[in-house]
This record gives sequence, C-alpha cells and structure tokens, in this order.
Amino acid sequence: MKTWGRPSLREDSHTGSPVTWQDGNGISVAVRALCQRVGERVTVDGMVNNVWSYLPDYRSRVSSLFLQGPAIVPGVPSCGQYAAIGGTLDGADSNTSCGDGTEPNSAGAWTAKSTTVWGRTVELRYNGTTACAWGRIIGGTVGDEIWVDRSSDNGQTWEPMLGYTTVTSGGDGCTTQWNDNGVVMRACGTNGKGGTIACTGRY
Repeated sequence: MKTWGRPSLREDSHTGSPVTWQDGNGISVAVRALCQRVGERVTVDGMVNNVWSYLPDYRSRVSSLFLQGPAIVPGVPSCGQYAAIGGTLDGADSNTSCGDGTEPNSAGAWTAKSTTVWGRTVELRYNGTTACAWGRIIGGTVGDEIWVDRSSDNGQTWEPMLGYTTVTSGGDGCTTQWNDNGVVMRACGTNGKGGTIACTGRY
C-alpha cells in the first residue's frame, strides 16, 4: 500500500493511543498491511473512515483513511484471523463516506469520464481513496458552467446541479466534491450561460 498526507502510526486503533511513528513530511511511502479492523471513526478534510490497518513492519496501526485506495482495503483480511491483534470489520461498510460539498482532494484522483463541448473538456474526477467525485472544465473561458449530477437508481432519476459553479477567471473551473459511494455521478458543463450542455458518462 501507499500512504498519503501525514499519518500517525499508533499502538492501538484510536487517536488517543500513543504514537509510535509519524510521517511528518507528507511524502507518500510504501507500507505493508497485514490485516484490518474497525476502530475509532476518523475524519480529515471531510473524509470519514473507521477502518484501521495493522502494519507489521512498524508493529503499529494506522487509520486506513491515510492509505491510498478504497476505505476497506481489498485482499487484506480481518484482524480477527490473528489472535494477537484481534478485531473485526463488522460495521465498516456503512461507516465510510465523503463529505458532500467539501473541497476536492486531488491526491491520487483520476478522470473517470470525460466529454467535450465547443472545445472545452468536461471531466468527472474521482478519488478512489475517499469515493469522492467532482466536475472539472478545462480550456474554456469566463462564464462557462460546471456541475455534477448524482443518481441512486443508476441514472433513472438524478439529484441535479450539485456544486454548480462558473469559471470566474482563466479557462478552468471545478465543483466541490460529492460522495460517489454506492451511487453513480456525471459531470455536466456548458460553453457559457445558456450555451450547449454536455454531460459525461456515469460513474
């Protein structure tokens, strides 16, 4: 696995536990995760996770919020398989989220879907670590619009125009980020107010 941000490695799976190691420079480092379990719910920059991973090389635990990838790391077993560590993943599935309407976290983000409108590129950006998505328009001009739509029924109905914003300077703009966990989203943009609307595919 790779870290992001400035994680504190701890003796136990809560923030009151003593720190055994701290990556204070913000540089991503490679770590090995032996197992994972539910611990204290941690919130950073609108992101939430209650899963903690045990790092055998440090004999320490870290909130999986600081590991790049999904909230529950695929392929890593529950710590219940290791009697000396213990703990389960019960309750993890429903206790991870992205903060709606917060500033996008671009660390490790990628373009899930894109389209064009009159020379502009409209993108749906996605962060697999947080399950957040947001819209971005590139190569436009002042007055261009960008927003995201979200659907819980695979596009039959939409929660429209989330994070709506306009380009106020330069040619690029982006929305706030929105929870894309268990739903689908798309980004929509225009070549100015009243212009042509183009939406990406759903993701």
